[in-house]
Amino acid sequence: MAAFHKSIAELTRVMQGTEQYARTLYKRSKDIVQATYSCPNATPELLVKAMMVQTQLDSVLNKKFNRQSNRPSDEENPPAPVSLNNRLYKIAWSTWISTSAPTKMQKDAYDILREEFPPVYNLVKKLGETDIPNLEKELENIGAPLTPGRLPDWK
Repeated sequence: MAAFHKSIAELTRVMQGTEQYARTLYKRSKDIVQATYSCPNATPELLVKAMMVQTQLDSVLNKKFNRQSNRPSDEENPPAPVSLNNRLYKIAWSTWISTSAPTKMQKDAYDILREEFPPVYNLVKKLGETDIPNLEKELENIGAPLTPGRLPDWK
C-alpha cells in the first residue's frame, strides 16, 4: 500500500507540474500569436505555426488534462473520454482515504495513466523546449513586439 501511495504521489507531482507548465506555455503562445498579428513583417506561415502551437496546447489542457465540454456530465451517453486529472484524482482520493491495499481497479487506472500520460508529457516538453523558443527566435528576427519572457537581442 505504501509503495502504491508513493507511486501515486510521484505521478501527481509530475502531472500537476506538466499541466502548470502547459498553462504557462499556452499564455506564451497567445502572446506570440498577438505579436505576430501586430508585426507587419510577420509571414502567414509564422502565424499558422504560432496558431498550431496554441491549438495543441489548448487541446492538451482542455481535452487531455481536463474535460471541457458542453455536455452535462462524464456519464452522458455516449461517455466522454476520461481526462487525465479525473482519473488521477479518483485514484488518489480513493487510496488516500483507505487503509487497505489498492484494488485491482485502482491499479488498472494507474496503469492506464502510465500509458496515456507520457505522450502528453512528451508533447508539452517538445512545445516548451523546441517549438515556442523557435517561434520566439523568429519573432526576434523580424523585429516583432516583445512578448513576456523573451529578451530582445541587443546589437
